[in-house]
Amino acid sequence: MDKEILQQVRQNLGLSLNDTSEDARIARMGRHEILNRVLTWNNLIDYGATIRGIVERVYDVELKDRQ
Repeated sequence: MDKEILQQVRQNLGLSLNDTSEDARIARMGRHEILNRVLTWNNLIDYGATIRGIVERVYDVELKDRQ
């Protein structure tokens, strides 16, 4: 996972940027949850589904929750 994304998810969980104590939990999160947490951290609360829908339509792709 991208370092900056990981740091933002950590902060969303109430951790510091470099606190790795919840990294195993973060690694088990679905992509939708990670996106939602990053968006919330950046004050785009409840926009995950909207942004995923826009990206899917613009790029004609399906964004899946897990790898």
